[in-house]
Amino acid sequence: MPAGAPTILATSMGFDRTGRNPTDWRPGPVFTEAFRLAGEPDRPRLCFLATAGGDPLTRIAGFHGAFAGTDVRATHLTLFEMPNVDDVREHCSPRT
Repeated sequence: MPAGAPTILATSMGFDRTGRNPTDWRPGPVFTEAFRLAGEPDRPRLCFLATAGGDPLTRIAGFHGAFAGTDVRATHLTLFEMPNVDDVREHCSPRT
């Protein structure tokens, strides 16, 4: 059932990373389902948190590349050594 209000959905990965290049990622079906559950917004927001792996630039680049040329508003949040945004709570808050 789709969410009735802005909602945070957390998942671990969901990308097809079978390409030769380590940054060659493609969105897997979990994203289609997440956007459906979000009510299929015109410009869904998606934030990538790669902290478990130490915020490697190749993973961040792979994430952004996966959604390049789409209507997904892709951002990322790094926490090593310091957050890359001034207000983490605001950056991660569900809003339309």
